[in-house]
Amino acid sequence: MTIRKDYNMKAFQLKIVIKNSKPPIWRRVIVPAGITFSQLSMILNEVMGWSGYHSFEVEFYHLELRIIEDADEFMDIGYGPYDYLEASTTYIREYLEENDWFTYTYDLGDDWQHRVTVEKIIDDYSEEYPRVIKYKGNCPPEDCGGIYGYYDYMDIIKDENHPEYEERLAWLEMQGYPCEYDMEAVNHRLQERYFYRWGKGEKRMQSELYEDIYNGRLGLCATKKDKNKNSQIIKSGKHVMEESFQKMADMLKYSVFQPEEERTTLEAVFSDFEKEDLKEIARDKGLTGISGLNKNKLIERIVAYMLKPEVMEQYFLCLGDAEIEEFEKAARADGLYESRDCNNLMSLYEANYVGMVTDGRVVVPKKVAEIYRSFKDAGFEDERKKRSYLLYCLRASGILHGIVPEEVLMQLVNRNPDVRMTVDEVREKIEKIPPEFSESVIVNHNVYQCEFYPDDRGLLQVQGNKEYYIPSYEEIICLGTKGSFPVCKQARELKKYLTGKMNVFVDEIDFVIGIIQRKICSGCDMQEVFDTLEEFGMVLENDRQLEGLVKRIHDLWNHTRMLTNRGFTPNELRKQSTGIPAPHGQSGSGEIIPFSQAKSRKVYPNDLCPCGSGKKYKNCCKNKN
Repeated sequence: MTIRKDYNMKAFQLKIVIKNSKPPIWRRVIVPAGITFSQLSMILNEVMGWSGYHSFEVEFYHLELRIIEDADEFMDIGYGPYDYLEASTTYIREYLEENDWFTYTYDLGDDWQHRVTVEKIIDDYSEEYPRVIKYKGNCPPEDCGGIYGYYDYMDIIKDENHPEYEERLAWLEMQGYPCEYDMEAVNHRLQERYFYRWGKGEKRMQSELYEDIYNGRLGLCATKKDKNKNSQIIKSGKHVMEESFQKMADMLKYSVFQPEEERTTLEAVFSDFEKEDLKEIARDKGLTGISGLNKNKLIERIVAYMLKPEVMEQYFLCLGDAEIEEFEKAARADGLYESRDCNNLMSLYEANYVGMVTDGRVVVPKKVAEIYRSFKDAGFEDERKKRSYLLYCLRASGILHGIVPEEVLMQLVNRNPDVRMTVDEVREKIEKIPPEFSESVIVNHNVYQCEFYPDDRGLLQVQGNKEYYIPSYEEIICLGTKGSFPVCKQARELKKYLTGKMNVFVDEIDFVIGIIQRKICSGCDMQEVFDTLEEFGMVLENDRQLEGLVKRIHDLWNHTRMLTNRGFTPNELRKQSTGIPAPHGQSGSGEIIPFSQAKSRKVYPNDLCPCGSGKKYKNCCKNKN
């Protein structure tokens, strides 16, 4: 291999640490630029000691971005706000130059998470291959259940009297453990297998690249033109919504000198939209024959449809009391209205019936207010109370259950003594919910949250035969209106600890704790909780703080309702199966793992069964498989 002196080779000095390893297991490596994230993953695997057999994921937490393979086919599970990029066609230089760290996860089942810190940018690296310059610790064996499973193994093989001592020791020895890390040998393999072959770059996925290496076609195809000009980000639902909000806000930067009529027409709301955006809105509303229309004609068609009383009424029937009250205040303002709580107008904003300027003020088009007054009567109010409460039930069930039989949904509906509906009425009302508000679909007498239809993504398998938790009326209202759980004793204790012992002064601390509970509910792991706290500037100063914080997070965890438990808390499931409350950190559903990983997670006979029964796997579901 010869060094091309015409290329000023940029490289990155990275420190890779296995998260939650104690003492830390880490490597320091220099990686030249010019490669994709799929290629970088191969290097990181070689450096750490992983085989590369499992899939991987790169996450830039602060960018709310994940980089994976087959990104266009990937659908996020849970409520994460992440955008996605294709790892096989996205080059590393841009992201490693502009970010201090990222998370690399190897084996999405065992969930080996690594914090990768960009320690240094080297402008003139003299080698054409990666190189490890320092390390600490041996690589754990694969398929042992992640870092916590690994330490369970270590505890067991230290005790020769443990009933699983021989089984676990034999398995470890079969995996070649312990295997001392040989930096010289690793660097030899990096130079031999992962040297750079300069050309047009690479667009293949990791499996194809590994196949080349196994067949003796060595080296990585790299490029000097490693810029992500054509990378297509797959936007999360959250970011699509935010961009839509921003477009609307930019469009509605009205001058106070504009005529009042211009500021309060529905046509003005759409005037600055791009033509393609208008076509998408038209399609969402079911309009046909729009492909040949120019922009003005598109706006005319959309506005004419939206202002039909029978159409508009379907949207307003979905609004709750606070939303209707805030809309009526804005309508009476007859111009720009400064709302104290814009969240109560977001549903109508998303449906384009109100506009919002960048300073948070709201405008209700005059025609919208006029038509609303024409159909608002006692019959409308009676139907609105039913429809809006049904939406609350659907949202609450979506958070707690994901998929639920109609008869179970009816138990939620019947929690409200002032609302009485039959199953047929519920089915009819769900079908009439406008697409902008629709979060559920009924198929074969089951109500699916839209993200779990038609693919349940393994949810039903993990939920098993658990019963459905039926929330109280107060819980339904809280989940339906705010998307959050009622404040519990454990949440108050966590807040008290953060503000007292850790001196955290964050205005949004209640909001942060709400985010943590929703993450726990949807199947996160403990590291995501700490990442969330870190994102909001909550930094641990010593081990005592860590111990106190972990205890309170475990308390909150055991008392948080979970999707995988069909709404029951781990503590409730534990009591149901044994009559004993769950100890800190122990879930009634076994180890706390995202349900998307359940199929690939290895379960040993004496582990707690993943179905949540509280029994050992060998005494529960092992013989059912």
